[in-house]
Amino acid sequence: MAREWLLRGVDPEELKPTPKDEGPQTPRSRWENFWYHHKFKFWLCLFAVVVLVIMVVQAVKKDDPDYRVLLLTEELYGTQDLAALETLLEQYGEDLDGDGKVEIQVENCQYGPHVEQSRNSGIQQVQAHLVAADRMFFIMEPDAYKYFTRTLQSSVSEQEFFAPLEGDSTVWDWEGDPRPIEELQKKAPSLYFGIRATKGTAGKATELYEQSMTLLENFIHDRKTAE
Repeated sequence: MAREWLLRGVDPEELKPTPKDEGPQTPRSRWENFWYHHKFKFWLCLFAVVVLVIMVVQAVKKDDPDYRVLLLTEELYGTQDLAALETLLEQYGEDLDGDGKVEIQVENCQYGPHVEQSRNSGIQQVQAHLVAADRMFFIMEPDAYKYFTRTLQSSVSEQEFFAPLEGDSTVWDWEGDPRPIEELQKKAPSLYFGIRATKGTAGKATELYEQSMTLLENFIHDRKTAE
């Protein structure tokens, strides 16, 4: 009560504390003030920029293979087996993109009569490639080949899907061929090689067909183009 009696008649504005005069801000004080209020946003933006730069660099440096091959097997092969098959085929290919080396990518899809298709993505991968017509070179285990041709969903018949090779066959079997790496040949003593014909959804894939057919013919006749 005494305080109120003493302050009666005094303007409330006069009782407010006088702001401290900090003087003109220096560049350092401005930076400290900015950093105090915005450092989280700064680090977030920096992180986003770094991620974007990495993605751009990876996209620029991405080295697409010269050939893409679809391998259909009931059991997926290991990384070493796929690398061995790629290395073997690369000796018979051409440097299509002009980067000074022949590169072949073998995509292994689990496919066959004993594969539980409902829980396997292999059949979806194969169907997607059939529609896109972006894979013309096929390598298949015998059971996978039989199952594939029997269940083929295409605008062409089973007999017309693969292009004819020399003779009456549409696939070439590497059984007994002395070139395959021993470990891979033990895993797959018989493998069928075939090239999709330019029919149905692959009607316009003539360049890809010619490149794939040349690669297979070189491989069959052991005509090496690269060492």
